[in-house]
Amino acid sequence: MDESIDVQEVLSLAKEKLEHPGAGVEFRLRSVVAEAGELQITFWWEHNPTIFGVKLAIPNSSRDPIWTRWDPGTIDEWVEYAVRVTVMEELLTGLTRRAPRSRSEGVTWLDLKEDPATAAFHIRDVEPGDSDTRRLQAAGFEAARPQSVREEGRLLLWRYAISTDQSGHILGAISVESGDPPAVCSFDVASGVTHEVTRALLMDAVYAVEDLGWSTVVAHHGPEWLTSWGFAADDAGVLVLDSSSS
Repeated sequence: MDESIDVQEVLSLAKEKLEHPGAGVEFRLRSVVAEAGELQITFWWEHNPTIFGVKLAIPNSSRDPIWTRWDPGTIDEWVEYAVRVTVMEELLTGLTRRAPRSRSEGVTWLDLKEDPATAAFHIRDVEPGDSDTRRLQAAGFEAARPQSVREEGRLLLWRYAISTDQSGHILGAISVESGDPPAVCSFDVASGVTHEVTRALLMDAVYAVEDLGWSTVVAHHGPEWLTSWGFAADDAGVLVLDSSSS
């Protein structure tokens, strides 16, 4: 039987579940509203002061594909999986780093519709140990300094982009270390690689250190085109991004 969905019940349950998202999850709900057939959820994530938002479609009826894909028995069950579990899984797997963004009235909206499986490359962490380090070095990428910084306990992140085709080529790498200045962003990208890869590595790094609570990233010896992405040269010619003002 085709039954209509009570939007107010969806809204009430979404607020209840997102106020208690799960143990150990650094998610703080700001608001949930139902508007234009969508749940609009705003929140803070980890140590990032940015107000993030996501939008989820609300099913019109029990025959709506948005409802049937989860095969729920109740509205409570639909909200649990389509809202709470979906949002938490996306955030825990790097949504704030990988999702396309737009800003409106102080909220940074993250696009949940982007399918990372269709991407031409993936971004992965350089895991501790020799395997990833040797692979980067064999491909001609710098590994000595990030490894040394990791051993000192000052490495905030170290990631690389790898193509999704059968070649599995490493396309670029990026590392960020803590210190004074607050964070130093080091780039190492293969020649001939598109700006799309470089931008993805850069934005992934910036968003990740934002989540860790850092608001300033310094790029020593960064390419000049970083200025078009929000970096500004200081008096010494060092490129600095203050994400809190962007």
